[in-house]
Amino acid sequence: MGKSKSFSIKKGLKVPTKVILIDDIYTTGTTLYHASQILKEAGVHEIRSFSLCR
Repeated sequence: MGKSKSFSIKKGLKVPTKVILIDDIYTTGTTLYHASQILKEAGVHEIRSFSLCR
């Protein structure tokens, strides 16, 4: 999957070590994938997700 410009983290923002991503509808997983890649690059160690519908 290519790099997304839909998500970014402001420079200097302190990120937590654990994050839960919440998405309304999980279809292909692309949204969660791109968001989690940005968070991993920022230093997040544990990423979980919760979707309302699949």
